[in-house]
Amino acid sequence: MFFRNSINYSLILINSFFILLLYTAYLMGWANRVFESDSSYISYVIAVIFLVLWVFSLFIGSWVNKQLNDLILNEGSQIYDDYSALLKKRFELPKNQNFDHSILASTLQVKLNLKIKIISYVANLLILLGLIGTVIGFIIAVGGLGDSLVGGQNLARVQTVLGQIVNGMGVALFTTLMGSIFGGIWLQLHYEILSSAIDRLVVLVIEKTESELIPSIIKNK
Repeated sequence: MFFRNSINYSLILINSFFILLLYTAYLMGWANRVFESDSSYISYVIAVIFLVLWVFSLFIGSWVNKQLNDLILNEGSQIYDDYSALLKKRFELPKNQNFDHSILASTLQVKLNLKIKIISYVANLLILLGLIGTVIGFIIAVGGLGDSLVGGQNLARVQTVLGQIVNGMGVALFTTLMGSIFGGIWLQLHYEILSSAIDRLVVLVIEKTESELIPSIIKNK
């Protein structure tokens, strides 16, 4: 059942690719360098938020996948059953033989999209956190440059200032990198896959009600 729908294939493919990249970065020591170079700890915040939403998006993907499979196999999809119940109630009203259920269909789409809207929001939030880290990093670096102008020619002082500048640039670059990869690419791809799957689910629900449920209701009126 798990592999019966393309949602899971897409999620497995994308996550396998990024996990392989992360593992490669870990083996080469890049992952440790990112966190060690970030004195602002924004990289840690980005990583934790991403992990929570990543697990959540996988859960939603599994749920949407089950709804699609149940609907395709006529095994009683929860979404279809709930939508059918609402549609039957509307048809129970007088003179509703030509009832246009486009409003209910639009409501269903909005309701399902609300489940994944937070993924897109957090993806954008991670990008913004990366940009904030960039600003903080440049502030640290510029502070080091300012110190170098008043620090004289003392060698130890110059080395300290250079270390501060390098630290600031590390914060700026690594937080931007993490925000872009985790938010702008990884989570955003999850959102696009789930959004397409929800569109497909809504289409299948509407097609099934148009071809099976509504004719049956009209016939029995």
